[in-house]
Amino acid sequence: MGQVVLPVDEILESCGGRFHITGLENIRKCTEPVIFIGNHMSTLETMILPYLIARIMDVTFVVKESLVKSRAFGPVMRSREPIVVSRHNSRKDFVLVMTRGKEILSGGRSL
Repeated sequence: MGQVVLPVDEILESCGGRFHITGLENIRKCTEPVIFIGNHMSTLETMILPYLIARIMDVTFVVKESLVKSRAFGPVMRSREPIVVSRHNSRKDFVLVMTRGKEILSGGRSL
């Protein structure tokens, strides 16, 4: 029997979660790579925002090292080729984000 994969939004809605999302048409209008910045008001946003954006455009993320090492999230995070920050040395992380971010955006991928 084949595996059934439900989109994240359908899974959450099947558990009683409801979403009111506006503005996705603005992402679809982008003709160049852009930088998205989340305000991290909840853990849910950390999962839903990347899911929604990745369905519309090629995008990668800045993530903390523990996420790429996680058994649950690691394979998915690594598949996006993210910028991985350690959160132990903020200056080094900043330089990494600025350097790799510029390369990623120059390559036509959003961040």
